[in-house]
Amino acid sequence: MESAIASAACGFNIKCTRIFRDKFGYICASDKGAVRLQRPSRSQAVMAHGAYAAADQTSALLDYITFQHDVKEQLHASGIGVDRFLISTQGTPYFMLGGDCFVAAYAQSGSNASFTDPAEFLEVVATIAKMHAAVTIKEEVPWFIKAADASKQLANLATLKRKLLRTGKFSEFDMLFLKGCDALIGHITKSADVADNPLDKSSFFCHNLLKEENVYSDDGNSGTVVITNFSECGRGHYLFDLAYLIKRCLKAQPAQVAPLGAVLDTYHKHHPAANFHEGDFHHILLYPDKFVKVTADYYSKKRSFAPKTYISRIEECLLANDEMKKYIG
Repeated sequence: MESAIASAACGFNIKCTRIFRDKFGYICASDKGAVRLQRPSRSQAVMAHGAYAAADQTSALLDYITFQHDVKEQLHASGIGVDRFLISTQGTPYFMLGGDCFVAAYAQSGSNASFTDPAEFLEVVATIAKMHAAVTIKEEVPWFIKAADASKQLANLATLKRKLLRTGKFSEFDMLFLKGCDALIGHITKSADVADNPLDKSSFFCHNLLKEENVYSDDGNSGTVVITNFSECGRGHYLFDLAYLIKRCLKAQPAQVAPLGAVLDTYHKHHPAANFHEGDFHHILLYPDKFVKVTADYYSKKRSFAPKTYISRIEECLLANDEMKKYIG
């Protein structure tokens, strides 16, 4: 793999002095500075881009990378800091080598933005609002909408609840699931209603991975916020991005959270076209993303017992939802 990475580096016209691996890919120390080289997932591209069948994964991947590149260039032109792609010797933001695809972006050298500092967090909110306002997605491009599978989720939850109630024998995990199930169904329904409202969806854009590891404070440029890792970006309701960001802030320790009113005021100031009712946003904030993932993972494996890790994870989900209610209140 190291020799392939070295060949890919040549394909991006990078002269490497050192190559080492981290959990996100490969970092090349080069004549162009630190560059991150990755081999992106074809299956993830197919999930993100509904216009392709699974058999055409390569086309889906290349189109998706081009989309990410266009988004980054729009943001850069608007003065928003991003980890821009390097253009390969093939004239594309990717390099094809023996059937494999590689991408390269300048690695961020600053420190991660602090989600424990309310003032710094509001700076991040301002940058996210500017990002949403700056990116326009063409209506005909069928990028993934986060709540598109809401009806499927609701049907699966209802079926699962009926099965459990019929058996009458509940594990500890089953009891915790039933405790949160009704609230879960209500939140999914409300969130889907917001995502399907008759607003101008052509301008909707979500980063979808706004966690601390992907938001940097560029210390060399007066503390400018830089957004990285657009590997799951696409079309969706901007409120999901904002809700995800707030949830990450609440998880940060020690949690000194900026008041919700200040967060929304900051967001509106930099994205004045954003149009939503605060009550609708509360439903999205309470949307139990992790609860959905944990329960789906547990029941898909058809376990005959509940491991302690699953118990602690679902208890954490229920506790996080209670904390969010306090924050909204």
